[in-house]
Amino acid sequence: MRARILIAGAALVAGGLGSAWRASTRAPAEGAPVASVAGAAPVYPEQTTVPATARSDPPSSAADRASAAAAQRAPVSVKPPPRSEPAPAAPPPGADDPGPGPWIDRYDGRSGRLSPSARPEGADPTTRVESPGGPPTLVVWVPTIRVQAGREVVLHAALIDESGAPVALESIVASLARRGGPASAELPLVPAPPGSAHHFELRLRAPDADPRSADPAPAAFDYTVQARGTWQGEPYVRTAAAGFLVHSAGGGVDPATAHAERRGDDLALLFEARVERPGTYWAWAELWGGPEGTEAVAFARERFEGLGSGVRPLALVFGGAIIRDAGVDGPFIVRNLRWQQVDAFPPQEQDPIAQLPPTQAFRARDFR
Repeated sequence: MRARILIAGAALVAGGLGSAWRASTRAPAEGAPVASVAGAAPVYPEQTTVPATARSDPPSSAADRASAAAAQRAPVSVKPPPRSEPAPAAPPPGADDPGPGPWIDRYDGRSGRLSPSARPEGADPTTRVESPGGPPTLVVWVPTIRVQAGREVVLHAALIDESGAPVALESIVASLARRGGPASAELPLVPAPPGSAHHFELRLRAPDADPRSADPAPAAFDYTVQARGTWQGEPYVRTAAAGFLVHSAGGGVDPATAHAERRGDDLALLFEARVERPGTYWAWAELWGGPEGTEAVAFARERFEGLGSGVRPLALVFGGAIIRDAGVDGPFIVRNLRWQQVDAFPPQEQDPIAQLPPTQAFRARDFR
């Protein structure tokens, strides 16, 4: 169940935008973001008003993310069922997870059994935040709190009643800030594309950064969204606040150079990493097998101390004993290849590489 985070009072972000932001008040299909000015005061098209959404009858059941993607025009619910309709009890995630297995010590912690509860598609870190108090409830989030410098970030918002149905509003705006400075001007959100799981959005371009000279830690930004309107004859103001991190990784893995091959009794993932900012880096990858490439097999991880600038040939090793014990044959697929600079906390990270091409048809019993 999604954790509910309460923000006491009308939460306001504290901080300032150290670089120019670009904000678009159009749907993605209508073209690129509009021009920007320094100091986070975007230039808007003439049409900046946010039309109220018409309130619809409550849905018969809360729609999940998959059905939301298939919906045509009706906004979908983003809230769990009411408390009067409790979901069946289920064990907490990972309750039956056997852990990395008995071979973790043999590989000095560098390889272990991949959790059977892992998902092939991975999971981006995100947090949905709700406004305090009773309905209507404002819910805000970004698809991932890891945003790459110079890339687009999209603020999502939904205003819902106690059943999860959308609620009409008169205005909805956001302000952003780099942590530690003043907030930007209020930026109006616009209706989300039909079929989206959210009702309103704001598209921005994160500040650029030179990976050779950027701070070791990602830049933290906060945002506050405020909705106003009238509901059941009473005026309301709902506020919710959250944040995200703008990363400028000091290097990255070139997926075109990555491939897996036998190395003795093990399976090695060989790749080249481009290092622009010297430092200590950490890499992680997952091995999946079976007919569809969706059966969890093993993980591999490694810490690379003191890498200098340039292109570095590196490797991660999936332990052969772990592959044999898993009993899952190839072709294997390497998924969720991650690369972080860990000289500071939180670490800088490039976007994970979701999937590499399949290996040849290795058999689990061929490894030791």
